[in-house]
Amino acid sequence: MRLSKPAIFLSLCLASMAGLAADTATLTAPEKLRADPTPYAAVVGAVHRLATVRIVDERRDWYRVEADGGRSGWLPRQSLQLDTPAPAAARASQPSPGSDARLVPRSTPRASNHALLLSLDPARARADGEAAAAIARLMGVPDANLQQPPAAQLDADGLRRALAALDARLGTDDRAFIHLSGAGGNPPCADAIPTAGGGALPLPEFTGFLKSLARKADKLVVVADAGDGRCPAPSISAGGAGNTLTLSGPRGSTQALRDCLDGRTPLTASGGIATGEDWRHCAQAALGAGRITLGGNPSIAPAPGLAVTTQTSPRKLLQAIHAQRSERRNVIVGGMRGSYRASETIRVSVSGPQSGQLYLLAARDDGFALLHPSPAAPAERFTGSQSVSLAARDMGSGNVRLLALVTDSPRNFMRAGFSGSGNVATAPADARSLRDLPLEILGGDTSLTCQRAETRNLGAAQARQCSTAFGSAIADLSISP
Repeated sequence: MRLSKPAIFLSLCLASMAGLAADTATLTAPEKLRADPTPYAAVVGAVHRLATVRIVDERRDWYRVEADGGRSGWLPRQSLQLDTPAPAAARASQPSPGSDARLVPRSTPRASNHALLLSLDPARARADGEAAAAIARLMGVPDANLQQPPAAQLDADGLRRALAALDARLGTDDRAFIHLSGAGGNPPCADAIPTAGGGALPLPEFTGFLKSLARKADKLVVVADAGDGRCPAPSISAGGAGNTLTLSGPRGSTQALRDCLDGRTPLTASGGIATGEDWRHCAQAALGAGRITLGGNPSIAPAPGLAVTTQTSPRKLLQAIHAQRSERRNVIVGGMRGSYRASETIRVSVSGPQSGQLYLLAARDDGFALLHPSPAAPAERFTGSQSVSLAARDMGSGNVRLLALVTDSPRNFMRAGFSGSGNVATAPADARSLRDLPLEILGGDTSLTCQRAETRNLGAAQARQCSTAFGSAIADLSISP
């Protein structure tokens, strides 16, 4: 049977995302492939008993797999017999709360993620392009949204056309990755980017393109591996935009950054999510000579995976998640004091975007509590202002961090390991919850609808369903017995 183009490129994306050789498993019972890691998700296919599948991701008690015929989806762990050791993600999920664990960060390919790879030196184009493409895929860019013009076409006007085309493709709140490599011309180059044919693009003009992209994107990540003995890497900036992360370094920086993202070099993060600063520090240690400089917002996470260490705490993790909020979604919480007794009621007022879903999440040293909505409450749209009454005892005792989230699309905290406990849902501070919570909040809907490159043309409802953007506000409280 001939595969459709979406099925082909999705299969390729998933295979390339794994970073390491994909492990295999055998079905112990016939199962249905699901669009999401939940038994209630849409069925995307069926797999027979004794069929062999390739494991490419893991979420809680589910594996995302590739089956014969280019099909991909989620299967429950209980129906699989591993033929080889579990993948890095699964191995990282098993340790006890006090042990060290590390996850290879990666993202589900999304129609709203884009990459532009600009390799200016033909001699370096293949090696740098392959490493940059691997970074893009680990950031969740599908192959259909990955653009790499030939180096020979990248004179000054070619660069302008490529950047303008990315601006035209980029939708509001999409994510973009730009990679620039190779010093294609002659000095001086402190205030310009040398291009093919001996020309140059003035650095202020390049910065202007970045500013335009930053005004539209939810997050913009720029890597410049454009330095050599004649021309140091240009100092890249998007004019102080808080939704932009930039890294500039000498030759070899791209490979060092890739090795940190795909697990070849240890990438750790005390905050629970690998941020731009964590990424730079890892790559700098691997690169050795030469300096990688970081600009923009160092708290931006290039991919919603994380590196968990023994220093990570639930409160630190909520702070790291809060740092990924959208600049366009201003959320304010009010009406609270700094301390309460367990017997009191806390009345929280939240204001923010005119539509979305409201979640109130608390973190203590021993775990998390989803305070709103309650497990039994149906999902309801946030209309821009809402007051919520919370029982202080549901937060536990001691120091508590409260995160108010207003997301464009619903989040399923049960997939992140939460379970009902009275009026709230709770999750322990174990390695699996510390990993799965940011994957759920930052990753959003992982259905096939949101992975296909044509999603952006399906209309406002689908765009809202597939949005990963959110606004948030954070507050610290003290609860005494």
